[in-house]
Amino acid sequence: MITDDILTPIGHTVKPHGIGGEINAVVDEWVDLDSLSCLVMKVDGINVPFFIEAWRSRGSEAVLIKFDHVSDEAEAEAYCGMELMALSAELPDDEGSDEADGFYASDFIGWTILDNGRELGTVEDFDDSTENLLLSVQTTDGKHIFVPLADELVLEADPAERRLDMDLPAGLFEL
Repeated sequence: MITDDILTPIGHTVKPHGIGGEINAVVDEWVDLDSLSCLVMKVDGINVPFFIEAWRSRGSEAVLIKFDHVSDEAEAEAYCGMELMALSAELPDDEGSDEADGFYASDFIGWTILDNGRELGTVEDFDDSTENLLLSVQTTDGKHIFVPLADELVLEADPAERRLDMDLPAGLFEL
């Protein structure tokens, strides 16, 4: 049995990629996927090992992962939005130590965004192509909006609940 105390969170799954069962995921850059025997996801409250059939980089932040026994888009969809964990013993001793004090924009993918406690939607991606970092959010009513990610707008970041509570300017989405 794989217990929580022997696992380290290393990223999360985002969405299916194509029809062959690949999953777009964000994995901490200090993790060497080739050195891991498996990745672990919590399915119905149980830590389940997933064995990597193949993986490849997708841009600077994301990877595409193909797990054994996940063969199509529908199966891949079932595992999206989940935290990825690795066996702690398979990770370097100083895992991510230089990143421990802060977050990367990619860390917020899959998180719920709140505006002063009111649920706004879920982060699907981010845009760092301009000077202002933006989170791409699918709202609870199905719209896609961009939310500026700036320290002065963040009220609370709760990694355990994967929630980001912000104080967004009034009228921001009526433009």
